Amino acid sequence: RRAFYLAVVRSQFEHCAQVWRPSSETICNKLERIQRRAVKWILSEEDHSYNDFEYLMRLRDLDLLPLDRKFQLSDLLLFFDIYHGDSCLKLPEYIKHVSEDHRSRLRSKIVPPKDLDNNKAGLLSQMRNSRVDSYSLRCEVDPRNTSYKGSFFFRCVQEWNCLPSEIKEIISKPFFKEKLTEHIKNETFRDLEVANNSTLE
Repeated sequence: RRAFYLAVVRSQFEHCAQVWRPSSETICNKLERIQRRAVKWILSEEDHSYNDFEYLMRLRDLDLLPLDRKFQLSDLLLFFDIYHGDSCLKLPEYIKHVSEDHRSRLRSKIVPPKDLDNNKAGLLSQMRNSRVDSYSLRCEVDPRNTSYKGSFFFRCVQEWNCLPSEIKEIISKPFFKEKLTEHIKNETFRDLEVANNSTLE
């Protein structure tokens, strides 16, 4: 049933998703409800009502991603090709690398809260540094409307800058895909792991 869903339904969602990916939360939720129903069908749990936590658990067990995360993965894989010049598409002229001078001004000086443990403080520092590393980009055109904010290049710049530096520096497409998929899965299912660890304790 999982293979049938991927071949017949999910493939329709993924076809040219970089072009038509919705930016409206309402439309995204409607699409996700379709996958939620599909998950129930795959697991023969049509009469069961999932809360968000249960739904994520089943996605993890089925090795599926929420649709918005799958769209993000597809976006970044295409953007990787564009960034490295392996696509017929080129980066628009209004997207530039962040200069060293600009990075030094952007680099956050905020001190983490005192009650933040060392692991979280280290993660926060890593995220800040990743957003202003030598692979980071900036858009020189201000987003003036919702349509532009949801456009491919603008959203990809934001998502690209949020990636850890060790992923952005990868040159090999297969290795980038592997690490990117792993990163997105970790981000998506992190709360499940925290809940499981709390239960074990």
